[in-house]
Amino acid sequence: MKINLKYLLFIFPAIYLLLGFYLRQIFGDLSLRSTDPDYLHFLSGICISAGQFSEANIDHPGSALQVLLAGVFRVVYLFRERTYPFFEDAMLNSDLYLAVGNLVISILLAGTILWAGFAVWKTTKNYVYALLIQTGPFLIDIWYEIYGRIYPELLILIPVLIIQVQILKALYDENHGKLNDVLILSFAVALGMSLKMTFIPFIIIPFSLIPTLKKILQYLLFTVIFFFVISLPVTFQLERFWNWMKGIFLHSGMYQSGEKNIIDPAIFMSNLQKLWQSQKTFFIALSVLLTITVVIIFLKNKHTDKKRRLILIVAGLYIMFTASVFIVAKQFAVRYFIPALLFYPLLLIMINETVKLISSNKFILTVTHLIIAVIILINLKNQLPYVRITSEGVGSFMEARIHSRSFISTLENDSYKIIVSQDYGSPYKEYAIMYSFCVAGGGWPGYMEKLDKIYPNTYQYFTWDNTIKYWGEEFNPLIIAESGKPVYLYLEKNNEELYNKTIDRLFENNPGFNVERKLLFENPKTGEGVLQLFFTMK
Repeated sequence: MKINLKYLLFIFPAIYLLLGFYLRQIFGDLSLRSTDPDYLHFLSGICISAGQFSEANIDHPGSALQVLLAGVFRVVYLFRERTYPFFEDAMLNSDLYLAVGNLVISILLAGTILWAGFAVWKTTKNYVYALLIQTGPFLIDIWYEIYGRIYPELLILIPVLIIQVQILKALYDENHGKLNDVLILSFAVALGMSLKMTFIPFIIIPFSLIPTLKKILQYLLFTVIFFFVISLPVTFQLERFWNWMKGIFLHSGMYQSGEKNIIDPAIFMSNLQKLWQSQKTFFIALSVLLTITVVIIFLKNKHTDKKRRLILIVAGLYIMFTASVFIVAKQFAVRYFIPALLFYPLLLIMINETVKLISSNKFILTVTHLIIAVIILINLKNQLPYVRITSEGVGSFMEARIHSRSFISTLENDSYKIIVSQDYGSPYKEYAIMYSFCVAGGGWPGYMEKLDKIYPNTYQYFTWDNTIKYWGEEFNPLIIAESGKPVYLYLEKNNEELYNKTIDRLFENNPGFNVERKLLFENPKTGEGVLQLFFTMK
């Protein structure tokens, strides 16, 4: 009985989908530990869904993700009971909306992985290549930390796979480079840049794939058009976006910090070392590919045209990765290197292609295939601990924080709430909402009045800039005391230093009060505390 090998191409998409659903359950309600960047994009999606493009955050810029979320949120609301208008329902049920958003992302990515496998098989008629191209996200340990969340880097997989398919088409098809190919490459690069501007080095690779100057100019033009169409929030805030990008480029530190010297040599070299230490496998594969390519440059063989195309592609990849390394070494974060890391399977494919140009000996080719297969299997096996660590670590933390939220749910709704935290989440959903409005939606007409009705009597002390945020009336201890309503203080860490700092800030303009406290709850795992405060005139 003959087995149809095409069925093998469903394995990795199915695993991706299953793992996505699993980690979605592990990460749970994102307001508890994942406000940044998840809630930033949540609020930006809400802004876009209401046509408030100029209120969306554009720092990443993350625009394609936000546009996707905007559509998902509107569809979700179609199935809601309509007890509240869209904005209010989304603010009350933000974790639900984000959970559906993440599930849609997982389904979309699984579908893209499936498409890429079949597209590569159609181009190369090689099932090994088709399976290899599908393994990209499974080989990156940091991927498992963002799998169940709302991260622009997740959607980066789509343009990366499109570009990789186009690279193999250019290698195998002498007629590659038609207008359709130009449009596809333009869309992929624009989509990538609309998600993260660290994708900008990938604008280089199509220069190795497009055969004529005219089509290269078309590619650049279409890329610009696609970018501004996909990135509508950027289009509506172009001056702000330009100033933000310019500031990041000119300053040597993260997020426009540091001196205006582009790079700090000491930090740059330190970051280079960190990148090498954390991604040795990638750089070894790239070095092997470059070495073999240099060898074939000096070899005379019959594969002249394919050899030329392969050398151009490898040169383009090398320049592209060099630019990516510069960006990451300038402002280090491993997640900035995710687009490059997703090319690891393609590097192995290209190594095999260069070996084929050197020798057509079946034994050598078979050994090469086996080595590549073993490398991939070892890498996949090495990722299992990361999945387990993520599951255990996040699951344990979520369980502890859910315990805090369960206690808070027993407190009176009609009370005053003071939230003190600079963590990436809180048992109070209000914290995530208020946090996100600091970076997006600040100019949305009437949002404060709406949120004050949804989450009344809520105050948040931002320790990092010593400000008190609120949606309704300014903090006034006299009015609060006269109301007779209980006052509850949530501390991220229940210690004297944070408590005293909070009280000093709350009452710095109202010194005529004595404050007493009663500890109601303390979480032994997270150190969170909930206290009841009592105000009396001196």
